[in-house]
Amino acid sequence: MPRRSRRNEILEAAEKLFSERGFSAVSTRDVANVVGIQSSALYHHFKDKLDLVIEVLRRVSRESANDFEHILALDVTPEEKIKAIIDHQIGYFLKSQTGVRLYQYAYLDGAPEIIESI
Repeated sequence: MPRRSRRNEILEAAEKLFSERGFSAVSTRDVANVVGIQSSALYHHFKDKLDLVIEVLRRVSRESANDFEHILALDVTPEEKIKAIIDHQIGYFLKSQTGVRLYQYAYLDGAPEIIESI
């Protein structure tokens, strides 16, 4: 099994921590400690904490966007596409508590540059 890239390890750790505590309650040192690296090593992958937050949210958004693209490409009626999108969103909210919490923090706790970037 191939080793995950350090960048992906950082993103996974940050996603978990951000979803548990919120963006403002997590430091880059917290993320680095979970990954087992010095906090300065994070800056080889991300320019700052805001860059890390935005990339975590983009990753979560990409997964959902890929699902939407698949649904929109289906050869079904518009009504069936809308139903499929609604079903997908309900399923996403039920299964991905991490993603839901990240979106909540982005909108309730986030800076405008976070909202504009996702």
